[in-house]
Amino acid sequence: VPSERAATYLGLLLMSHRRLQEAEAPLLQARAINPESPQALNNLGVLRMRQGKFDVAMALFERVLRFKPDHQNARKNLDTILGKLR
Repeated sequence: VPSERAATYLGLLLMSHRRLQEAEAPLLQARAINPESPQALNNLGVLRMRQGKFDVAMALFERVLRFKPDHQNARKNLDTILGKLR
């Protein structure tokens, strides 16, 4: 079983190569290892945003911000979605 960090890096690597479907499993695994990890939740939110699942992504970013209100990436990502929905 890979660590949260290894699963996260694999998911991010796959996303960077636009392999969104393949990135899902390691990002879900990172979240399963540490369900409250702001990094895991934010990365999964980015994946959902890239998949066009804005409502799911927003919920993930909002959850990050509840735990860590100063999480700049989650705030930026949430603002990006809100800008698209206007």
